Amino acid sequence: MRHRLVPIFLAICVVGPAAATAPEPAKVEAPRLFSVVSRVSVDAEGIVQDVEPTTTLSPAINAALEANARKIHFAPPMKQGHAVPGITYVVQEACAALDGGTFRLAIRYRGNGPKSNGFPAPRYPPDALRAGASATVSVTYRVLATGAAELENATLTKGSTRWARDFKQSITEWVGQLHYLPEQLDGQPVATRVSYPVEFRSGPRTTRTYSSLADAKRASERDAARIKAEQQAQRIAASPACATAMAASDDAPRQLALDSAFHPVQVN
Repeated sequence: MRHRLVPIFLAICVVGPAAATAPEPAKVEAPRLFSVVSRVSVDAEGIVQDVEPTTTLSPAINAALEANARKIHFAPPMKQGHAVPGITYVVQEACAALDGGTFRLAIRYRGNGPKSNGFPAPRYPPDALRAGASATVSVTYRVLATGAAELENATLTKGSTRWARDFKQSITEWVGQLHYLPEQLDGQPVATRVSYPVEFRSGPRTTRTYSSLADAKRASERDAARIKAEQQAQRIAASPACATAMAASDDAPRQLALDSAFHPVQVN
């Protein structure tokens, strides 16, 4: 049975000097959504023993991330029929919102598995891009004990089949570039299968002309920035963490790895 993970919720009041006049109405700033991957050590009973902090974050946020990760109780990690300690990488989604003088931070577990060393963007097939064709590809690949990735399957789930071969070729090249920090069992790296949806999104086909290649490049960069901003706004609107930070509803977590040896079963 999978249990719902209770989020960390912080409300930090920021106190300033007293005002001589009536205070202005509280300003609610747009929430900021980000994901954090933490290296988590688990003992043979599935209990979290250590959570490695992220050096780019403040001690307060790291403390909240650690507290939330320590709520997870994994099933005993198994190797050749025996329970052993190990290391997995926990993905947590955090959303921060400033409501007047109160800083709200909500954190949600989003999954665990091997840790990516960075996701390069897949190459957008040139012909599909020129045609304004978009697609979503469901990708399954195996993260080997060496950290390299090996493609198992790429299925077009949305978009025209006319460009399916082009998109799949791009995915094949992309997976070949990926590299991970693999999970570990009893001190040894192990392979893990991972599922990852890849979205190719393009603006509508255009007949715009440009006086120079530099102008065309700048226009492309503006379009990419606009699409990225729209996608981030959509993620914030759909995020359970942001919903909680703005005092809204909860949601159940999802897991990213398909066959990780580390299965969250309970939150204490």
